[in-house]
Amino acid sequence: VPAKDIFARLKRMRCRKLLLLDSCHSGAALGADGGRDLRQDDKGPVVLTAAAPHEQAGEDVTVVSVDGKVVRQRHGFFTAAVSTGLGPKAAAADRNRDGVLTV
Repeated sequence: VPAKDIFARLKRMRCRKLLLLDSCHSGAALGADGGRDLRQDDKGPVVLTAAAPHEQAGEDVTVVSVDGKVVRQRHGFFTAAVSTGLGPKAAAADRNRDGVLTV
């Protein structure tokens, strides 16, 4: 799916946005403006990419938790890290124990 199509749909949504891109060269999808045209009411999108425009994103068979079961699946390292951080092990990612995960 071309980035311009994704951004066109996101632009129509009147809400804050979180965009996670796990692919090689995913940082290039933001273009020169860094996705600023996705803003509504001066609230910019939060965009996390697995790689800079000139970088490759890594992937391999990783261990993830699915419905409470540990399984081995092929994922990008970025997706595996997000899944771990937001999944059952999220409490371990909350280093200061305030109930909020920050990037």
